[in-house]
Amino acid sequence: AVAVSLVPAFTEAPSPAEIIFVVDRSGSMDGSSIAEVRNALQLCLRSMIAGCRFNIVGFGSRFESLFSETRSYDQGSLDAASKHVRELRADLGGTEILAPLQFALEQPRHPALPRQIVVLTDGQVTNTDAVLALASQHAATARIFTFGIGAGASQHLVRGLARAGGGSAEFIYPGERIEPKVVRQFGRLLSPALHDVQVEWIGAPVMSMPMRVPPVFAGGRLLVYGLPKTNERPGGVRLSAKGPSSPLSFEVRLADARIAHGKSVATLAARARIRELEEGGEWLAARGSRQNERKGSTVSKEIIELSIRYGLISRETSFVAVERRETPVTGDMQLRRVPIALTDGWGAIDRRTGSIAHGSLGALLGATSPDTRDTRAFDLRQMRAPEARRMERPAASAGSSWLSRALHLGRRPSSAAPPDMYALVALQRADGYWELTRELADILRRELSDIKAALNGATGIDVHRAWATALAIRWLELNARDAEDEWRLLGRKAQRWLDVVTVNAPGGASWMEAARRFLLA
Repeated sequence: AVAVSLVPAFTEAPSPAEIIFVVDRSGSMDGSSIAEVRNALQLCLRSMIAGCRFNIVGFGSRFESLFSETRSYDQGSLDAASKHVRELRADLGGTEILAPLQFALEQPRHPALPRQIVVLTDGQVTNTDAVLALASQHAATARIFTFGIGAGASQHLVRGLARAGGGSAEFIYPGERIEPKVVRQFGRLLSPALHDVQVEWIGAPVMSMPMRVPPVFAGGRLLVYGLPKTNERPGGVRLSAKGPSSPLSFEVRLADARIAHGKSVATLAARARIRELEEGGEWLAARGSRQNERKGSTVSKEIIELSIRYGLISRETSFVAVERRETPVTGDMQLRRVPIALTDGWGAIDRRTGSIAHGSLGALLGATSPDTRDTRAFDLRQMRAPEARRMERPAASAGSSWLSRALHLGRRPSSAAPPDMYALVALQRADGYWELTRELADILRRELSDIKAALNGATGIDVHRAWATALAIRWLELNARDAEDEWRLLGRKAQRWLDVVTVNAPGGASWMEAARRFLLA
């Protein structure tokens, strides 16, 4: 077996899209998860470009959308979305994703824009097959990008949904910040991808896995396996696809000197093939009570054959462990109560103490009235280790703003982003510029009068906006360099706006140079 990793490089400017965010607001998202989702959405909203359309759908036991249909991206829709995101709560009960996903996929499409769905969830569902089948039905008209948040997110749901929808998946594990990965994915969905990808093996007949190659994004990694049908080894592999502006082709030669012998690659190839078969339409269509038909189908036979040959668990096979004891156990069976371990971070449960905020418990139980959201903590002592009971800390309020929640709940000591960065981002306008306001001056740690005085008497609305925008970009470059992945898209949009401004900077310098001198003075 052969494994080839391809990382195609092509440069294309971001293009407008129709973007629908599908956000898990079930009770288990309460705490740092929903706080970081709010931060990430604020960044994404300001990373969109002119011509985009968007909507936000929150789901739990039911779902609700910000707009009745996608709306054009402008200052009015940005203001409405920002307010909506600031008020997002994990208060919609359980996790039912099929209905909101269907709502997002079946909305009337804008004929000139590609549709991109962004799904953020921390859980799993019982109807995963139906969810994947729905995504496959709409794969020709919508791409789906997914995020699994926390330790309990279903790998099968998150990765399978992205594969079925022709997108990509990311996981944010406990202790990781969500913003960098969400913004990185957001950059992918605004960028064109390689479509109709074909893999051709050179020099020998080879079975490719996966047989249906997903779209490839700029800088993304495509892993292709090949199982030779004869004893001949292929001399190389060629990947061809339809690029954003023209067809593209990449070729990799396989050197015999670098070939290692073993079974690992063949096992990985078999695993990839089994996953493709399990998530394919033929296998899913045969699910249900038609057990005899399914067992006799070609797909099921191939899954069983690969599973047995390579020792892999699948939906058609399993392993049974038999314990043989020298001394047999006698007596009656005993009932033992085994404590249930909850996922770390589930429903705002504190990982050290096992305590949960009252507001979080109210959300889990379906309560939505404001009087359930206080700071009293419920003590789940049956779940806590004795040594952990001595470690107490107050639970956070569920009613604070998105920025303060980011500082106290969502932010971690290892955060690369300075706290003021999110306040600065929140001030950016839809077109990419900043207004010269006292709020901006406070973030820059300068007096507003001194900022205006540096303009040397120049007047005009574009002069003030250009000066504020240049200062904001320079501040990000000087103070948030470690978090550049988060603000790169919105910074690029701001720079494009600044580049077309016709007014001159003070002192004859460029706006960016003048801003650098002012901030470093």
